[in-house]
Amino acid sequence: MAYWHRARTQAARRRSPWNLLLIPAAIIPWFVGWWLSASGVGHLYRLMHPHAWFILLPDSIGGVLIALGLLFAWCPVAMLTGNLLVHAVPAARRALDQEASTVRGTDFRSSNRALLRLAGALVLLGLGVSVVGLFL
Repeated sequence: MAYWHRARTQAARRRSPWNLLLIPAAIIPWFVGWWLSASGVGHLYRLMHPHAWFILLPDSIGGVLIALGLLFAWCPVAMLTGNLLVHAVPAARRALDQEASTVRGTDFRSSNRALLRLAGALVLLGLGVSVVGLFL
């Protein structure tokens, strides 16, 4: 019950329309980064398995592992990029800093520090899963 109360309290304080800018600012780099890296890993897969025929990724368990690994690897990187892009807009920065001033640990620096810690784990894990997919 405490989780739901805390989540509703945090959601209630984020009322600025500038928060909506975070969505495309994170999703677009996530998609572009995933697409570029999937193309590169798909090319490596094709070099390792010359008999395989596919467009982007193979239709096998290896292709699924590559796709999911890269998806998870790019998630925190894209969120960091989205934060940096929105932080570069002065009006958005003022509005989001004002909202974050009421709750400790939700400011730009703290959220990026937490995302960097998450990226350290997810990027390594995601790339590891993708490498396993290369050999299947």
